[in-house]
Amino acid sequence: MSEDFAPVLVGLFAGGIGLSFLLADRQSPSSRAFALALGLLALMFASAPVRGPGLFLAPEVWERLTGLLEAAILLASCEWLYRVSRTMAPADPRSGRSARLLRSAQIFAVAYGLTAVLFVAARRRYSQGGWGPEVLLEPLFFLVLGPSLISFVLAVAGAVLVARSEIDVAERLRLRAAGLAVPFLFSGLPMQPPWEYLTTAIGEIIFLAGSVQYYVLQGKRGQFLARFLSPQVAQLVRERGLAAALERRRAEISVVAFDLRGFTAFAEKASPDAVMEVIQDYYAAIGEEVTRSSATIKDFAGDGILCLVGAPLPQSDHARRALALALAARERVSGLLTRRSGASLGLGVGVASGPVTIGAVGGEARLEYAAVGPAVNLAARLCEQASAGEVVADAATIAEAGAGAAADFEPGGSLSLKGVTLPVAVYRVRANRV
Repeated sequence: MSEDFAPVLVGLFAGGIGLSFLLADRQSPSSRAFALALGLLALMFASAPVRGPGLFLAPEVWERLTGLLEAAILLASCEWLYRVSRTMAPADPRSGRSARLLRSAQIFAVAYGLTAVLFVAARRRYSQGGWGPEVLLEPLFFLVLGPSLISFVLAVAGAVLVARSEIDVAERLRLRAAGLAVPFLFSGLPMQPPWEYLTTAIGEIIFLAGSVQYYVLQGKRGQFLARFLSPQVAQLVRERGLAAALERRRAEISVVAFDLRGFTAFAEKASPDAVMEVIQDYYAAIGEEVTRSSATIKDFAGDGILCLVGAPLPQSDHARRALALALAARERVSGLLTRRSGASLGLGVGVASGPVTIGAVGGEARLEYAAVGPAVNLAARLCEQASAGEVVADAATIAEAGAGAAADFEPGGSLSLKGVTLPVAVYRVRANRV
């Protein structure tokens, strides 16, 4: 009885790991693919006691279903590796090669499933062993078992390419855990019960232990994404990895700079607790408006906040979004500051658009999402010129926004700004259009 339950327990363990991936990380295509592979593995092991005596179905039917399950497991595993390969930098030449290898492996996995259905007796004979070298001269041997062997070799080759490339850090941790577990998982194939179940269970435990690191890193990453990046960027990170979202590149974006007017005088008079409450509410209000605009917060610096619209995800209407963000934040924060400090605080906003270089900078211990270009400095300088409750934008933003922008503009002349060589034509953004 205990031997009958051994495969069921192994299968339940595999299914539990797969279910945990699906529930904890269901937005990730790679996690969904791997959860499917583990679910199919669980089904194959859990059905072993029923398949053995041929209950409910004829033995030949069970053998066909087993072959299809094995092919499906291989197919889903290759899909997981393919999804992991998608987290490589697009410029990496190994990205295309690994994708072709893994797609080819899936084609041969499908072929293996077809041969398992069509050649039941031959598959039983070759898979049970007991044959000599003479079978290598039989074309049927290669027809039946060849596709599975070729699929496995192609999958391993693709996995090696993926492992040697710059993939998402969290996916590398999971891939490494799978690599350590695979020898134990496959070493059980030639063994007889209960040893095959023991080695498979050891492989599952190794994989589970290594995957804990994946969960921890994804949890920390989720906290970062929720606070600083838009939901669209968070989705990109889940699908393509952090490297793809933070890859360094040139982009046309709009930059919005916020700064509190009268904050220094307020901080000198108010209690530290009152100052912290104002800053907390101010950050929270700006953060909510940034999320609604699908923008990204680049910096919190005291009472100053710098936001990027159109990065990391490109947005063709970044200028319109930036102006809408500036106006919405002005209305939201103005009411907040009046309640918190009376009339002593106000919000100044600067908006500028142009080409910048965006991407992650820093070392292994700390990464920061940076944007470098004239538009970043210009937005900060325009913010300095904005009085309380005022939004100042450059001509590039107004031109890029076009007639469809939901705002009225008033020319503000030309300003000579610190760090800017030539005078800058500016506009005062008055109010939302009705």
